[in-house]
Amino acid sequence: MAEIKLRNMQIQNFKGFKDFKIEFGEHTTIKGANGTGKSSVLDAWMWLVAGTDSLGRTKFNYRPIDVPTEDIEVMAEVEVDGENHILKKVQTTDGNGKNTNRFMVDEWDYKEKDYKAEVEKLMGCRLDLFKALSSPTGFTALHWTAQRALIMPMAKAVKDTDIADSDLLKLLKEHDIEDIVKKYDKDAKALKKKLMEIPIRIDENERMKPEHMDLRISTLKDEQKAIAQQIANAERILFLCEEYRKAKCQAVQDSINEKFPSFIKFELFDSLGKENCEVTNNGVRFSTLSTGQRIKVGAHIIQALQKFYGVQLPVWYDNFEAISGEFTVIVPQEIKMIVADYGLEVDRE
Repeated sequence: MAEIKLRNMQIQNFKGFKDFKIEFGEHTTIKGANGTGKSSVLDAWMWLVAGTDSLGRTKFNYRPIDVPTEDIEVMAEVEVDGENHILKKVQTTDGNGKNTNRFMVDEWDYKEKDYKAEVEKLMGCRLDLFKALSSPTGFTALHWTAQRALIMPMAKAVKDTDIADSDLLKLLKEHDIEDIVKKYDKDAKALKKKLMEIPIRIDENERMKPEHMDLRISTLKDEQKAIAQQIANAERILFLCEEYRKAKCQAVQDSINEKFPSFIKFELFDSLGKENCEVTNNGVRFSTLSTGQRIKVGAHIIQALQKFYGVQLPVWYDNFEAISGEFTVIVPQEIKMIVADYGLEVDRE
């Protein structure tokens, strides 16, 4: 499992920083009043590594107004599995809105595409994963489809033999579940239409001569019973398909949820089996949680995801002062940002 630790950063002409250097420990706390630059440190880190701010935006105001033509430079020393590397990004401007970026790893220049590939290699994961797993809000702020894409690989393979009825299992050996549903739904509709025509045909025969009526009516009634049985058989297969779908959805969902603390549950399918992704905390939907609760839940989620994807990244906690009560998430390196009524201060251990 790749372990990445941020050792220090040098930030020049980025947002409110003219020339700022910060050292990081295993546990680092950045304190200060709003507007003193706590979040800007995280933005600088994300801009250097992934080209976005902490909210995932590629377009944000990072060039200082008072020095609009000065070079922006962010440099970081990172430790990757015990080996130190230097990442550096420099942006120059012509003063007319045209910016040029220079990307370096260990003093070697890279084109942007190659720089991203090199950074992904160092970080041990794709940049979309890096952004999602670097802070509690990194994952929870994603669109539900992006969240789902990250957690679905955690699901165990579900065997049809464990969830399908024996009659359905025979069909599944040769056909996809969707094709089975389509066929039997079509068959059931056609049979029901045919069944509705039989009483009309019986009525017509009852008006015929007696010597022909009894035999034909008897034949039609036998046909009516046979069609009714065929409809029942088709509807049984459709019912088994629906039960199979529900069981498979539940099995997939359970296999993912078992990788998270018991109080965190992902709802990955709605009542109709349609794809979804919503997280709950002790049954309470994430969207209704307090800021502190959201941070806690998000922290547990990215801890489980980092373990699954085999990477350990520095985790940044913004608004950490909102957390109350026990907080037991364990990561190799944590950086907490706390609102205080004084200028920017950094404590590290």
